[in-house]
Amino acid sequence: SRGVHMRWCHNYGGHKIQVRDSPAHCDHMMSVFVELGAVPLTMFGWRACVDDVFGFLASLGYRHGSESINRVDLCVDLPGVGMDAFKAAYERRMFICQSRKHNPRYDGDHDAETIYHGKTNCLLRIYDKIGEMDLHREEVKRQVMTAYRLGPDCETATRVEFQLRREK
Repeated sequence: SRGVHMRWCHNYGGHKIQVRDSPAHCDHMMSVFVELGAVPLTMFGWRACVDDVFGFLASLGYRHGSESINRVDLCVDLPGVGMDAFKAAYERRMFICQSRKHNPRYDGDHDAETIYHGKTNCLLRIYDKIGEMDLHREEVKRQVMTAYRLGPDCETATRVEFQLRREK
């Protein structure tokens, strides 16, 4: 959806819904872009979120024709595991990968660093999840993550995430 004007943008239940300004391939259908939110996905799961969004769109007169998934983020959260071991292994180039593109990024005064490896359509990200939520002041997200994934006593957690995009 980059570079395409969205006529209507709405947050519904923690999900971002955008309707494209240009018509869909059929005149009687809307062209809709949906980004499922992390908090409802964590709390309710993907099926309930998809059903909820489609129900909302149906109440607006949307007729579902087909969908295409443009991006999926697969992740695992590692409660109690810090970034130090990942940074040390990365700096010693202790990884097996066909991709030669890599980029560690450190975030100024904060210790919320991120290691990127790969290309746009298949990107590995390793980062301090708690540091990221604190940096962006995401209190509700942190409470949900603590309750559903990390546990109440978790002070550090690393997220290992693969971002997979459909080729253009």
